[in-house]
Amino acid sequence: MLIGSSEIGTAALERARAGQELSLQDGIQLMNEENLFFLGAAADDTRKHFSGNTVTFTASYYLNYTNICAASCPLCAFYRKGNENDAYTLTIEQIVSRARVAIKQMGSTELHIVGGFHPNLGLDYYENMMKAIKNEFPNVTIKALTPAEIFFISKLTRNSVREVILRLKAAGLDALPGGGAEIFDSEARSMIVRGKCSAEEWLDTTRQAHELGLKSNCTMLFGHLEKPKHIVEHILKIRELQKKTGGFTTFIPLKFSLDTQS
Repeated sequence: MLIGSSEIGTAALERARAGQELSLQDGIQLMNEENLFFLGAAADDTRKHFSGNTVTFTASYYLNYTNICAASCPLCAFYRKGNENDAYTLTIEQIVSRARVAIKQMGSTELHIVGGFHPNLGLDYYENMMKAIKNEFPNVTIKALTPAEIFFISKLTRNSVREVILRLKAAGLDALPGGGAEIFDSEARSMIVRGKCSAEEWLDTTRQAHELGLKSNCTMLFGHLEKPKHIVEHILKIRELQKKTGGFTTFIPLKFSLDTQS
């Protein structure tokens, strides 16, 4: 152990170091009272216990197929409504062309494809995108469409979430990114999200993807209006779903950055 004394740190930290499952109050205590260096050292101990010193990387190319979005989240600087000069939607040919550069020239083994909630793109657009990529690059991993996008496509096309996932998987979808989770607390979420799925809908869409054989990332947006309790509750909900499905491969905390430039 990097932390040599059991007298260092809170009782919650000691339980974490002992491999015990922590409660909501434990998590809040750690956020409010614990020294960041002690937390980091305990986390490093846990990593060593499960993974040793093995670290892996993926050569992933990030691709946005559109910035047109039916949602209007107050914290988002990415979305456009369609009539702006910089609004765009890539054609299938453009997407494959970018994938070709990423794979052949940059050595990418994974394509991370996400975009806005485009109100006029049918399910066939996404199916054709994945089929075209896989036709030319059958071994590349397509990690595309967050649970929030999947849910939107389901509502837009009047297909069940399950049907959307099955059709996309058949077309070549290998995994899901973890975006759209933001923060699960309903009050905080209502102030930063407008036109996006609820926390429960995000979690249920993710659950269905896992049960249909797709792995996924999970995210949490912090540094905006949330409180420590909201962060811990978010992580606990992720933990509970992971205990049921085992489908999460990566947890990504995303720091909100306010763009003050005009």
